[in-house]
Amino acid sequence: VCMTGGSAWRYEAAAGGGFWQRSDLVAKDDPKDKRACGFRPTDELRDDDELFHLLRLYHRQGSVLCCGGVKPDGQAQGLVTKHAFSLLQVRTARRAARSDQYFRFVQIRN
Repeated sequence: VCMTGGSAWRYEAAAGGGFWQRSDLVAKDDPKDKRACGFRPTDELRDDDELFHLLRLYHRQGSVLCCGGVKPDGQAQGLVTKHAFSLLQVRTARRAARSDQYFRFVQIRN
């Protein structure tokens, strides 16, 4: 449960590639730490297109979105490893004026 009372989860690249696996944030029963929590993997898998559309949906609903887990290609573009980034926008743009193909964009902020 997150601060707003709703659910929180994350998606990570699944082993073998091509899919993203969802994990749910769950509270741990720890009498010494009332804030103790962890992630429980689910069976839910999404491909790249499904995940992008899901991000767009949550962005349009005003959800708080963030990302991390920078790969070497991202480091070459100035992203920092072991750091979290806010997702500011999730958008598409047509490749050409009359095209039915789209570029996908995600704007992040340090």
